[in-house]
Amino acid sequence: MEVNQKHVWNLITVPGLAIASLLLAFFWLGQSTVGAKPSNQPGSNFTISGTVTSLTSGSVLSDVEVFVWNRDQGSGFVGDTTDISGTYEMTLATGNYDLSFNPPAGSGYASSSYKGLVGPPDITLNIALTDGYTISGTVYAGSTLSTVGNTAIYAYNRNTADGLGLPPTNSGGHYSIGLVAGAYDLSFTPPACTNPRLGPRTDIITVTQNMVHDVFLPPGFTVAGCISDGSSNPVSGVQIYAYDPLVGGFGFAPSNASGCYTGTLPLGAFDIQFIPPAGRGLGPLTVIDAISQTTSCPNTSLPITLLPGVTISGTVTCRQPLKNVFVYADPAGPPVPGNDLPGWGLYTVEDGSYQLPVVPGVYTFTFVPPAMTCFETKIITNIQVSTDTLLNVNLCPIYMPIVVKNYLQS
Repeated sequence: MEVNQKHVWNLITVPGLAIASLLLAFFWLGQSTVGAKPSNQPGSNFTISGTVTSLTSGSVLSDVEVFVWNRDQGSGFVGDTTDISGTYEMTLATGNYDLSFNPPAGSGYASSSYKGLVGPPDITLNIALTDGYTISGTVYAGSTLSTVGNTAIYAYNRNTADGLGLPPTNSGGHYSIGLVAGAYDLSFTPPACTNPRLGPRTDIITVTQNMVHDVFLPPGFTVAGCISDGSSNPVSGVQIYAYDPLVGGFGFAPSNASGCYTGTLPLGAFDIQFIPPAGRGLGPLTVIDAISQTTSCPNTSLPITLLPGVTISGTVTCRQPLKNVFVYADPAGPPVPGNDLPGWGLYTVEDGSYQLPVVPGVYTFTFVPPAMTCFETKIITNIQVSTDTLLNVNLCPIYMPIVVKNYLQS
């Protein structure tokens, strides 16, 4: 069975641009806290702590901002900032978290992320930041000289498939971020309901030195709504991606504790995909050809009721866990007419694991490793899914090229 390369490209591109692009959505609201709101249940909290150092010199790094993303609830906040000893500590409620470590602007270091931290128990996580280059500039509203503050920034490394939610623009529209050398999709997403109405933009840049990169946002529109299950219960933490083949792919901030979401898009006709957290008995849903409908904000109101679903989970390995492998489930049979997003996908986290919700059916599963690994894509066809299913995958080739051996030993 051949995999529709157009569909695979769509889904690889959309999460690459979107999964963490709105991790900093709470900065739009000016929210910052010392830690997550603790649970009232005894023993349900845990701590994540550690030291941030320089990979090259081994010296401790102070003033590194630790941004925490709750994968279960679809919310984020600044958890802590390293002290003069390079240490940080946060008390979090039971859950599944991603961390982003952002050094001070112009420090000469690059941001780094760590995904899929589950607690309790307490976790010690020491991070070594690599040397990096400073990318800075100003975000403008179209071709005008009006600047756009609180614009969320996300960098996707095309070679490693690492994604980084980065500090947003300040009130004057200026930003300064640190990245390691490489080719990136760099996304800029403005707040909702700006005047004039603006949409996000993604630029492809190659980082080899410090550089100035100004951004001019296109006209756009705001989409908003609330997401519920079949019993009208709100569903938080729903990942939301939108794709127009003529414009590209973009992401929204996941739904909040009330199940509601807001996001911006450039002008166009978008298929918008809603992917709930795994393990909740819900499946994804795609709305076709959403457009700007009114001049008021939000321009498009889009309430969503999710379908019943099951979870596919497993671990992707080759002698060791493989992170950033894109796992994509494509329904077997004819695609839905006009739907450019027939399936659903996500990336494996640090321990090589994934949890992907789907609606019951027959699927082709595609496992796409990061380019730097030199592994080949693996395709498993005609898998009948009717209940929660475990699907582990070994990407080791029969013949191990030298470049793959070097990657596994690094």
